[in-house]
Amino acid sequence: MKIFYACSAFNEQDNIEELFTRVRDSWDAIRRMRPELDLSFKLFIGDNCSNDKTLEAITQFAHHDPNVICVSNHSNYGSESSIVNIFMLAKEADIVVFLCSDLQDPPEESINMVDKLLEDKSIDAVLGIKIAMGKPHPLDFARSGYYKALSVSSRFKDIPYGFHGFGAYRIGTINETLLLWQQTDFTLRQCLINASSSNTKYPYRQSPRKAGGSSYNIVKYISEALKSILATDAISSRLTLITSLIFAILTFVVLLTIIIGYILGVNIYAKGIPTVLCIMFMCFSMQTFLIALISRQLELLRHGGYRKRVRYTIL
Repeated sequence: MKIFYACSAFNEQDNIEELFTRVRDSWDAIRRMRPELDLSFKLFIGDNCSNDKTLEAITQFAHHDPNVICVSNHSNYGSESSIVNIFMLAKEADIVVFLCSDLQDPPEESINMVDKLLEDKSIDAVLGIKIAMGKPHPLDFARSGYYKALSVSSRFKDIPYGFHGFGAYRIGTINETLLLWQQTDFTLRQCLINASSSNTKYPYRQSPRKAGGSSYNIVKYISEALKSILATDAISSRLTLITSLIFAILTFVVLLTIIIGYILGVNIYAKGIPTVLCIMFMCFSMQTFLIALISRQLELLRHGGYRKRVRYTIL
């Protein structure tokens, strides 16, 4: 049985050596847990055109260990495209472990993740779910709002709060993920979640970053969040439907006010205004409802946009 680890790296020169050491230790631990199985391991790590010595560090390990595959991207395609490219290269695997190279996802957690897949054949994915640490942070509320917005704007499975991709997946789930990636505009997390039909959640504590820094800042986080929400499958139809419902409610409120005023003998509107308001609100409500229907039909016909193919060299 082949178990492949997939990582993407950008300016992680200070983490690479520890990453390799801890991943290899995890392999040894899995072998000890399952001595009856003929297990083989590989580590695919894609350098996303780093501008430090990350590629040099990866190449050095790859030259000394045939189980380490260095994938040198010709440009910075982003972490998701880089990982998807590695998924394509890892099609011979039976199980794929996806983790970050910054060591915030402890490689040791993959031991239990892989063991769960080996133990229970009915599970097709083990999803790493980050456990909140310490006091609530203002960003936690923003993340919560982001996950709720994704839930409302899609008819597909929700992304569990705290899931960012770390996990162990059977190759069938990886192949389905690649299919969704090519045919939709989903983020990689959305593809992974919707590709797994019988997953189990694995809570873990994310480690603090020891070296380096994130390539994301607050502006990029907001930009990526808005991009993923706007790319969901039902955002246009649901927004217009909500707008339609709001104006339908306004129409009802105006009519109710008129009826109550008539019963009480009180006229709070100038003559003709209530009729105009009702007609205006009803027309707008019907228009937005029709737009929602048209949007839904377009969503059903929509195919994924063009995805840049990653150019790379295996060193």
